[in-house]
Amino acid sequence: MAIDQLAHQFDLIVIDHPWAGFAFEKNLVHDLKALLPPSALNELKQNSIGATFESYCYGEKLLALPIDAAAPRAKLATGFAGARRNTYASNVG
Repeated sequence: MAIDQLAHQFDLIVIDHPWAGFAFEKNLVHDLKALLPPSALNELKQNSIGATFESYCYGEKLLALPIDAAAPRAKLATGFAGARRNTYASNVG
């Protein structure tokens, strides 16, 4: 379903942030800075990874909430030529 249809059908939608600018220019979303108290905005910004919070801003407006974050991390490929098998637990921390 297209973003414009979703925005008109639901009060809350979750989209990948590259679509936020498109949705704002089509008047499908609101500036959340005007709708949320400064304390909530500050908490979101303080608890976001890197520039995640800023990546949801477009033209000084907050168009989405950073509810997820891709946090890429290098990892040794295992299972090749007798390489030691790494577990999730050995890589977290």
